[in-house]
Amino acid sequence: GKSTNYDRFYITVASDKTLKVDWVALYEGEYTADNLPEYRYKGHSAELLECMRYFQVIKTIGTSYVTPLGFGYAVNSTTSRCIIPLTAPMREGVQCSIERNTFQSMSLKHSVDAETISVSKVTIVNTSTILPNTGIILTCTSDQVEQNAPVTFTATNGELWITKDIL
Repeated sequence: GKSTNYDRFYITVASDKTLKVDWVALYEGEYTADNLPEYRYKGHSAELLECMRYFQVIKTIGTSYVTPLGFGYAVNSTTSRCIIPLTAPMREGVQCSIERNTFQSMSLKHSVDAETISVSKVTIVNTSTILPNTGIILTCTSDQVEQNAPVTFTATNGELWITKDIL
């Protein structure tokens, strides 16, 4: 079986079955079967960083802790822009998208009183030219936000899967 947790992989083998494991290597560029370079293992850290150029998961801390994930400002009364830092630089020049959002709740804390406002929707701003290496910019849809107020994006119990196009 394969774990649904993105950072773990395990294999279960029944006693009457033979084990066959296929591995995949990711190469950028155009290759054929004749000119594909031989795979050379670079070490776990280097391999992980290469994978994180295309896929990252942003998780909350625990199941009930309100985790601050990003910061930004209110564009108007219903829209805020928040920067969420990335663990590693992602591939430049291609669209970024949310593949999965399982947060139990999302909210914005804003203004001096740190008022909490529920977020109904998050989308990614095209980051191909904005912040390709430092973070992603989310547009958060909510009600009653004070325009130009600083905001902090918080969430509980879940994860946000960020992907970059491979093609």
